[in-house]
Amino acid sequence: MRKILTAILFLMPFIGFSQLHDSFLMYRYSPNLVNPAFAGINNMDRMAYSRKAFNTEFPGHPVSSILSYDGKFNSINSGIGLNWQRNNIGVHTTDIINGQYNYQIKFNDQLIGIGAGLFYQQINSDWELLNYPISTFSGREYSIHGNAGISYMNGNFLGGISLKTYFNNPSFSLSPPSKSRFNLFAEYHFKHEKFEHWPSVFVETGQRSARVDLNYFTKSLNFILLGASYRKFGDINQYNIMGGVSIKNTVNVMMLAYSNSFQQPKHNYEFMVNVNLKNLQRQ
Repeated sequence: MRKILTAILFLMPFIGFSQLHDSFLMYRYSPNLVNPAFAGINNMDRMAYSRKAFNTEFPGHPVSSILSYDGKFNSINSGIGLNWQRNNIGVHTTDIINGQYNYQIKFNDQLIGIGAGLFYQQINSDWELLNYPISTFSGREYSIHGNAGISYMNGNFLGGISLKTYFNNPSFSLSPPSKSRFNLFAEYHFKHEKFEHWPSVFVETGQRSARVDLNYFTKSLNFILLGASYRKFGDINQYNIMGGVSIKNTVNVMMLAYSNSFQQPKHNYEFMVNVNLKNLQRQ
């Protein structure tokens, strides 16, 4: 039994890593997670917490938690972002801390952002959790990443491109095998009667294969949130349905209601809580 459990926990990082891709919900509430030039792009303080887990019936199942913040400093035409992420898979715990800076240039009704970010990643592997230490893989490893991007906002349109570079990778880690990633994100916001709509697209290259996310969020009656998304990544075709509520456009709560990629949905979950506060006009 111990050998079976050890095998599951050893293979879980490779099985679960593909499931710990970026949350579908972050595109609506924390876009600075994919592009530093989105930090502070909206004239408000924005905080979000998300958590997702898969195959919870298995020991060492993948769990990911993200806490993010971004805000705008009007006096210096700048935005900042701070993010913390923790991934637990098997006996491995990965912590990622990310800081972002975005300088914004405004002309007429248009806004251009030029952003840069720095990542610190730490991976802890603790096989003693099984009382079965494997010294080859136990221990702590570090890596540094960086990214830079450009964003453009014009009326109801928001778009941007970003490049992420891995300066160094731990010898045994959940880091992607490539040294860099390029992504593109675009979103359009429009209203129709009592409905607001946010269709968006996200494309990322540099992994084993390109990833494409198509997302559609809508808000009806000023408080009901609904969303649908489609992800294409290699041979994976994933469809998702999300739902939630918005309280006075300040607090938003959304959850993953269904995904075709899970044979047992009750053993998987994903949710996000977002808080938007009016910018404090900092000096």
